[in-house]
Amino acid sequence: MKSRKGLVLTALVLFGSLFIAFRSIYGTNSNEKIAQQQKLLSTVGALLEQQHYSPKKINDDFSKKIFNAYLDQLDGDKSIFIASDINGLKKFETSIDDEIHGSGIQFQPAVSAIYEKRVAETMTYYKDILSKPFDYTINESVQLDGEKLSYTNSEAERKDRWRKKLKYYALERYVDLQEEREKNKGKDSFKVLPDDSLELNARTSVLKMMDRTFNRIKTTFTEDQRFNAFINVITNSMDPHTDYYP
Repeated sequence: MKSRKGLVLTALVLFGSLFIAFRSIYGTNSNEKIAQQQKLLSTVGALLEQQHYSPKKINDDFSKKIFNAYLDQLDGDKSIFIASDINGLKKFETSIDDEIHGSGIQFQPAVSAIYEKRVAETMTYYKDILSKPFDYTINESVQLDGEKLSYTNSEAERKDRWRKKLKYYALERYVDLQEEREKNKGKDSFKVLPDDSLELNARTSVLKMMDRTFNRIKTTFTEDQRFNAFINVITNSMDPHTDYYP
């Protein structure tokens, strides 16, 4: 006999399949899409409240939890959004539960639109930053743990956060290349390069890594995938072992 949790998961999988099938048949008109997303959101909420083996109340406290968890999933190291983005989204902090219960869906589309814009900006940032050599004679520090960071207050501050992070990545690679050079000096098959060439190679390596990361975001983490991630944040917040599979 299936557990109640199993029934919830089965229902979510089936509804997700029907949702995608409906969308593929009837096209991707934005109003239709939001209407279907609202149906999916409401259905997931009802299943979680009525069928989950240990349901939590979907109220303002639950809404706040979803608000923070979704933003953290999209931007865990706080390098994409800026403080004004988050402040503008705060109006939805206690209304996500209302959306789950059937009111118009607003939070996730608003987040998604800002995220898309900020990702495009970030791509121009890192390309520009990595086009020039870093100055390693300056003593600087960088914090990479998002839990210890606040959102930046301006575009200039966000770009500088990216500069320090990219400088750190490039420095790691630069030191590795220098150590590799020292280890292989004197070998006929090894070409010894000067520091400026190693520094360029380090930045080029980081640029390729960033291109792979952000091209993958653009091609695979689409608007639909971001909505699926939102639904999964809701199911995981109800219980870490309850998942939504679109």
